[in-house]
Amino acid sequence: MSKDKKTKEKSTKKALIILISALAICFLAGYIVGKIMGKVEKTQSFDAVVTAIRAFALDAIPILFAVVSLLGCLLPVIAYARCNMLYKQLQKDRENDDLWDTLEEKLNVPMIMSNIFSIIELCLFFCFLYDVEKGYGKVSGYQSAMWVIAVAMFVITMAIEILIPKLTVDIEKKLNPEKRGNALDFQFRKVWMSSCDEAERLIVYRAGYQAFLSTNVVCLILCIVIFIFTFLFKTDIMGFVYVCMILLVNNVSYMMRAAKLERRR
Repeated sequence: MSKDKKTKEKSTKKALIILISALAICFLAGYIVGKIMGKVEKTQSFDAVVTAIRAFALDAIPILFAVVSLLGCLLPVIAYARCNMLYKQLQKDRENDDLWDTLEEKLNVPMIMSNIFSIIELCLFFCFLYDVEKGYGKVSGYQSAMWVIAVAMFVITMAIEILIPKLTVDIEKKLNPEKRGNALDFQFRKVWMSSCDEAERLIVYRAGYQAFLSTNVVCLILCIVIFIFTFLFKTDIMGFVYVCMILLVNNVSYMMRAAKLERRR
């Protein structure tokens, strides 16, 4: 048997195992949810559990928002400070290729942290405002102060998370003078890509395709989870619709762009 045929059979078996495992997990999840729903219908106590979970979540959001905001200020700054320190060391020893490669790798850290924390903080910020609007702090009389504190924390953390990528890009531009673009400019990505070589663009394309695949998988999983939670927690169906809209936009934009690029060939 040839090597290619063995590889093909191995790939087929692996795909079959993954499919069977996924079906088994879905069956098990459905069985567990069914058992829970059966017990809930008998005891009629699930509403109290849901109410307690929601109350706990509303109380935890302000604390979570404060913690994430603090980490969002500190961790990207610390990561950038380390990169800046490595850059100063490299200025003294420009021929050190290992130090150069280490710095290039470390420059990804503050960028990744800033992006992740900015998204999480945006989510928690609106959750916090919703929490305050629902009455958090009203009993103690500091509801208005909570609005001011939330907005101030959000503005400060977002300013830091915008500034850190800008400073990180500046270091990258010093290392590679051919790179162009201002990280605070709305056209930055377009200008930056135009200054990248073919290898760097290929990395971006591969990363973008992986993001496309990951988004599809996550959206499909969310569709299943939200559909189950709609019956389990008696929630609105709009969450399911929103996820399907994201899935639709993700796939349509990819296919339309691919078709347009094929016509240019």
